[in-house]
Amino acid sequence: MKCEEIQGLLSAYVDDGLSAAQKTAVEDHTRGCASCRQELRAYQEMWRDLAAWKPVEPTPGFVSRFWTRVATKKPWYVAGWDAVRAGTRVWRWVPALASLVLCVVLGIAVIEYGTDRLLFTPQPQEIALVVDPSVELEMVAYMELARNLEIIEELDFLESLVAEEPSDEHV
Repeated sequence: MKCEEIQGLLSAYVDDGLSAAQKTAVEDHTRGCASCRQELRAYQEMWRDLAAWKPVEPTPGFVSRFWTRVATKKPWYVAGWDAVRAGTRVWRWVPALASLVLCVVLGIAVIEYGTDRLLFTPQPQEIALVVDPSVELEMVAYMELARNLEIIEELDFLESLVAEEPSDEHV
């Protein structure tokens, strides 16, 4: 027999579960094969150690307590559903969910509009209304002029037109 076949029979050999022909085949093979002999010794030591174990007796009433707990224990999904219906676990998540919704809304607003439109930044017209109109009317006109010049400077094709206009020095 081959080693694979013998190793499949070693557990039954140690347990005395083989026929006489199989038992002699295992014994003949293990005399000549060192690896199978070593495997047979490992099985024999294991069975010897298992036989040395003393059975442990449970405490009185253990079996009845065990089966009582098994009978009264609810499945995890039933216990979870009862907790959700009672509201004990749901209310714990409300502040976290509200914070998450607030962060998402603010994030979308920042992405959509940018921070400059979300924060209050006074426009030049609003600043002009704060200043006393009788004293600072010139300042408002200069601000409007500066704003118009910034728009014109941003347009590249208008820059060439400004350069071609005749200057006041030649007139």
